[in-house]
Amino acid sequence: MKKGINVRTYIKTSVIVLALSLGACGETKTAQQLISSGNNFVQMSDFSSAVIEFKNAVSLEPENAQARFLLASAYIEQGNYLNAEKELARALELGIDFSRIAVLTARIKTHLNKADEVYQLVERSHDLADDENIQLLTYAGIMALKQQKIVQGQDYLTQAIAIDPKAVYSQIAQAYLHYSHEEFSQGLVVINNLFKDNADASEALLIQGHLYYALKEFDYASESFARYLNYHSQDHSVRFFEVNSLIKAEKFEQANVLNDSLLKAFKDSPLALQFKAQLLYQKKNYSLARDYANKALLNREDLLVAKIISGVSSYFLGEIEQAYTQLTAVVDRVPNNPLVTKILAVTKFELGYYADAVDDFESLQDFTAKDIQFLKSSSENLMGIGHVDSALLLIDKAEKILPNDAQIAARKGLMLLSQSDASGITYIERAVELDPSLTYAQVALAIAYLNSGETAKAQEIADRYKDNIDKADFGYVLQGFIYLNNKQSVEAKSSFEKSLSLNPKNIASLYNLGLLHQRAEQHSKALSYFDQVLRISSEHKGALKALVSLANKKELREETISLLTKNQQNNNLYSTIALAQALTMDKQVTQAITTLVGIEKSVQLTANYFLLLGDSYVALEKYAEANTVFIEGLALEPKNYFLNVKYISVLEFLGDYKGALQQTRKLHQYYDSNIDITTSLIYFEAKNKNYKEAKRLLEKIKGQKNNNKLLDVIAGEVYQEEKDYPQAIEHFSAAYEEEPTELNLLNLARVLKFDKQNKQAERLLESYLDKHTNNSKIRFLLAELYSPADRKKKVVQYQALSITMPNNAIVLNNLAWNQFKLKQTAQALINIEKAYQLQPDNLAIQESYGVILIANNKLDQGITILEQAIVSGSTDPIAQESLTKAKALHNK
Repeated sequence: MKKGINVRTYIKTSVIVLALSLGACGETKTAQQLISSGNNFVQMSDFSSAVIEFKNAVSLEPENAQARFLLASAYIEQGNYLNAEKELARALELGIDFSRIAVLTARIKTHLNKADEVYQLVERSHDLADDENIQLLTYAGIMALKQQKIVQGQDYLTQAIAIDPKAVYSQIAQAYLHYSHEEFSQGLVVINNLFKDNADASEALLIQGHLYYALKEFDYASESFARYLNYHSQDHSVRFFEVNSLIKAEKFEQANVLNDSLLKAFKDSPLALQFKAQLLYQKKNYSLARDYANKALLNREDLLVAKIISGVSSYFLGEIEQAYTQLTAVVDRVPNNPLVTKILAVTKFELGYYADAVDDFESLQDFTAKDIQFLKSSSENLMGIGHVDSALLLIDKAEKILPNDAQIAARKGLMLLSQSDASGITYIERAVELDPSLTYAQVALAIAYLNSGETAKAQEIADRYKDNIDKADFGYVLQGFIYLNNKQSVEAKSSFEKSLSLNPKNIASLYNLGLLHQRAEQHSKALSYFDQVLRISSEHKGALKALVSLANKKELREETISLLTKNQQNNNLYSTIALAQALTMDKQVTQAITTLVGIEKSVQLTANYFLLLGDSYVALEKYAEANTVFIEGLALEPKNYFLNVKYISVLEFLGDYKGALQQTRKLHQYYDSNIDITTSLIYFEAKNKNYKEAKRLLEKIKGQKNNNKLLDVIAGEVYQEEKDYPQAIEHFSAAYEEEPTELNLLNLARVLKFDKQNKQAERLLESYLDKHTNNSKIRFLLAELYSPADRKKKVVQYQALSITMPNNAIVLNNLAWNQFKLKQTAQALINIEKAYQLQPDNLAIQESYGVILIANNKLDQGITILEQAIVSGSTDPIAQESLTKAKALHNK
């Protein structure tokens, strides 16, 4: 800590020093003189001059530990901790006592965030004086808090305070302790009391600044950091705190001046670049603000404010995709920021991520009349892709803002009717009452009346329109619907044709005439009408769906594809999907893919697009490409059931069981009551050897109805791994009873063996072999299952296997060995020789061959073979025993 300096004394002393300096211009100073001069500068708090003197002393005497110590101390006062660290380390090497530098080293390491080295100093501090121990423990506590090691930091600080609560650094420790407990006001009381008797306690200014900042007293925080920098001007890390506090205090001009000085010194500093972006954003200079934010993110990807500024600025600049990318990355970190949530919702809608956008809108309540058009269009878009509940949610928000808007009432009525909710009629009646000129509402109301059995009311609307010269075509369309409702197809056809005579471009008439001809299997006329519909409205979903349906008929496929090809446009999603579907039916999968990927980037894609494209790649066995497509689709609709299932299937095919598990866990969160998804999750948990979790899930769904045939197999495998053999047997038995396949049999027999029910397993396999005599795999398992006491049974099975698999060396080896054990040595020799000829380098066969040769008194050959086996690494005791006996017999 430094003592206060009287200004007048400082001026007088400076003059004296200057005079002395001038008087000595012609002389070369010694190191001691330079050190003395440097100390004089330290007394005047002129640390820049002191550094020059101490550096000159070090130049004259590089091995002078005291000079380096003093230079390090001066650097510390400047806030130049990097240079201080180097000089102090060199002083220690040159023999300066550790006790002299321990506290200074702790201070340096704390400011440089070298935590482990600070903690090591505490471990070495046993011989230090109390005041030095207090300082050391305080710095260790500060370091731990900076690392978010709160408990450890509080422990260090408490130790420091316990030594002497009245010491300066104990009071600083008390302030940090209050800070760690979020007792910010109490911490300020401690620091302010400290300054009454220790005005120059510069280290206390740091915690004072942080306490003010925590209390959102940003003006005072910036003043504290500025005062600290008056003492330690080169501690640039604190300058960042000062600038941030000034920005929070909305002192933008002052902050800008200081931040420019930071950028001059550290042009690539992420924080300085972020501050500049903030300051430019305040001036609504979105282009430059985004540029600086992006520069900051290039140097440090996790800067929250920079990402927000980049995203929001991009939105205001009309660059929606970049806005979406940046804001998606931060929204979870700022869940209560209405600007981010609203802009993100808007960008999601504009990019077609409708389902996600609705989640954002559900959390927003501050809509105004300015948002009405957006709410209307957004709800309409949601209806278009089947998100009815979400669409209703938005239209309800619009209705609350403008309760007497006819169009809002009509839209809400249509939405409700689409869900077979009869209350929709009330809303449409209200819309017609508010604005009788809404033709689409009148038509919708008539259809609703028909569906509810109120034909007279529908007829009344139809007659009203037929009598209106300008809108008579709508009247005849409604009349056609009434006839269809009464199953009068001929009359309906006549009404639609009448409507067309009045308005050749009446889409409803063209479309319904197409449907009538399609039902009558007059396909040529149906195609013609659908073609006319698409010429007027190229994305008419009903006409496109009808054409895809017609493409199912092989004889119509070529003409339908031709029509869809003519209609398809790269900026038209639904016509593109329809053509691709028809091409896929015609096994033109490559062309279907070309069609789909050729769609313009500006088109808002849907889950169905990605499903069709991904399935097309799967059909061509291009699983990596399918994988990429499904990932893109899930970015659009992460909760889409079919996209998730397809993606998981591809991951499994690619062998990425870890990825499949992660995705299935996500899907299970969305559909936790879906038994099929739970079954898949159990399967992938087991595949990843998470058997305890798989078992937990099995127990959770026990007793629930499940038609998934794989579940018993999966359950059997899980319980087997958990060594719960009775449960495993139960599930494998159920699987085998349901499907008596080879795999299910093997699973059941294996677990019976593990449960030491060998006889039961043997009977099971024998029974199966009675019906499937040529199944070598089951026969091999049966032979292995027999105990050594049943070698005759083993031989029978291996003999049968040697007939069906005459060149299988393992079968011949096992047959020979069991014959040898039954003392059928001559027959054993014949079979082992066959095995040896097939695999002469197989160690097990070498061992069997040698032993059997010796048993047949072929000592020389047996010894040779067994010695080869030992060279190859054999440690089999029977082989070694046979070799020893053979050599003994040979020597006789």
